[in-house]
Amino acid sequence: MARSSETVRTRILAKTPPEFIASFRADQRSIRLRNAAHLPRDPKADETDAAISELLAKIEQAGDEGDLERAISLIREGLNDHPELSELWIRLSFAELQAGAHDQAIEAAKMATQLRSQDPWSHAALGYALRTCKQQEDAKMAFEAALVLDPGQALALTGLAQIHEQADDWR
Repeated sequence: MARSSETVRTRILAKTPPEFIASFRADQRSIRLRNAAHLPRDPKADETDAAISELLAKIEQAGDEGDLERAISLIREGLNDHPELSELWIRLSFAELQAGAHDQAIEAAKMATQLRSQDPWSHAALGYALRTCKQQEDAKMAFEAALVLDPGQALALTGLAQIHEQADDWR
């Protein structure tokens, strides 16, 4: 018999430390408010000039204003000059998902994982894009890769939980 979503959520919450839940909720609020601009800074971005910082601020502003088209345009501009910055590829992936461009979102996330294979955010972003596009098995592998790198990666934990909940394979 299938468990209700509420039963699964209650079970997860009962076993989750309160400090993780508080941190996760804060992350989720920030992601929603900033159109997924809440990402860790890419170390390579810190090595570039002030133009990148200015560009990232403009992207965040566009996200805050709900101007997805402008945010995507700014991200693409940044990638033309700095294709090595995985942070921009991750941001592009989330933005393309919001715009409904699923194939482009997956490709952008794959590019981020190629650039920084040891970054849990890259793998989590790929998993999120794949799960959104109903590619559950591939999404599961991407989320698991993120969790190997960072067992507390909130996006990966949530995505993996949602995949298991939909498959009703909780054990």
